[in-house]
Amino acid sequence: MSAAGWDFLSLNGPDNVGKTTQLQLLARSSRRFQPLGAVHDHDRERWGRAGGG
Repeated sequence: MSAAGWDFLSLNGPDNVGKTTQLQLLARSSRRFQPLGAVHDHDRERWGRAGGG
């Protein structure tokens, strides 16, 4: 666990509401934030199983 009390931040919500924009703003304001991309970009098979697809 990090000094802030958490290791990662997940932004969830419907498409086109600004999740990526908010993460980019956080990453610009602090070195503690690193935009890693969407979960499905890293493990499509596991994400598909979790989503029932």
